[in-house]
Amino acid sequence: MLARINGLVDPQQPVRAKEDSQELADKLAQLGEFFPPEPASLAEARASGSMLEELVCKYLLARGEATIREVSTQVCLPFQIVEDCIVRLKQEQVLGYIDTRHNDYVCKLTDVGRERAKRFSEYCSYYGSTPVCFPDYVESVKQQTINDQNPTHQDLERAFSDLLIDPSMMLRLGPAVNSGRGMFLFGYPGNGKTSIAERITAAFGPYVWIPRSISMDGDIVRLFDPMNHIEAPIQPDEGLISTLSFDRRWVRIRRPTIVVGGELTMDNLEVTQNRSTGTSEAPVQLKSNCGTLVIDDFGRQSMITDELLNRWIVPLEKRYDFLNMANGKKIQVLSLIHI
Repeated sequence: MLARINGLVDPQQPVRAKEDSQELADKLAQLGEFFPPEPASLAEARASGSMLEELVCKYLLARGEATIREVSTQVCLPFQIVEDCIVRLKQEQVLGYIDTRHNDYVCKLTDVGRERAKRFSEYCSYYGSTPVCFPDYVESVKQQTINDQNPTHQDLERAFSDLLIDPSMMLRLGPAVNSGRGMFLFGYPGNGKTSIAERITAAFGPYVWIPRSISMDGDIVRLFDPMNHIEAPIQPDEGLISTLSFDRRWVRIRRPTIVVGGELTMDNLEVTQNRSTGTSEAPVQLKSNCGTLVIDDFGRQSMITDELLNRWIVPLEKRYDFLNMANGKKIQVLSLIHI
């Protein structure tokens, strides 16, 4: 019986499954499609063990107790990586096992662990998805940029299929959209400027992958915004991509179109930090990367138009931007969006 079981269960099967998943991910990359494969270690995730320990401690402090599987789901890393971290914390007497549930250990902080978690929370109370390192985010933007795509006339007709547009207007829109750069739409109120701008994104690929949060020079910056991003989970009938295990720190969304109007301020164009939580929020142009940022009612913002245009000179010409961080440093980021 044992011989039959050993013959049926191949101990190398998980390894081969991981290799097959990576091979399929490489094929997608060759086809020009970005895909974040599931990491097998902290080194592959390019995350530090100290950051993972902080997230685990702060989550258990807020939750009270949780299974290793629940902690893994919270920090969006594979079970094995989180289990190794928890075993190490248990050896340091930061936490302990108090029960078992569904073949899993239930973890709870010790007195030493609670004191450590409180110190972590005083600096930053964030305990969500493990942040993606900034260079990985930059690489994802390069691979998913709209600048490398050239929508055809059929793509434009599909994007504007629910609008009645004069054919001559379509001939003007085509070169402007294919340039991948900023454009001005001028006209009287109510003639469809905003409706046209909102549909430009549909002429490009339907989906992009973005991190839930980014680690930028030691700061945690939230990028995924449920108010502006529409999540697009992978469906079972999508073929090759549906067979892959992806990095749960990333989320697939519909290519973003973010509309801002008279409420736009200069603060919305910089990284803003919530001092009570210690986390930062990405600016609107970062949230709309690989998509379209629509500045509606141009000229009705609180700042003068010259100030707003001067802010966009470098991003529109050089295709990168400089963001001011809360610690006083400047970070250079790609700005590959339609404006």
